[in-house]
Amino acid sequence: GGDVTINIPDAATYPGREIKLKLTENSNANTVTLQCQGADTIDGAASNTTALDTQYEAISVVSDGGTNWFIF
Repeated sequence: GGDVTINIPDAATYPGREIKLKLTENSNANTVTLQCQGADTIDGAASNTTALDTQYEAISVVSDGGTNWFIF
């Protein structure tokens, strides 16, 4: 129960790597936040709260090896 923050690692440390995430429980009114490190972005923002908001929803994020993570 409660809000959850998932800290995504530094994009430069994981060039070309993919991280897969799946929400296995109903989040109800709670928020799942994907949080980037330092100046990194995830689809252009420092954090994302809309990628995982429905039970059984899954996403993957891929590092460009610089300062960006991209949601697929």
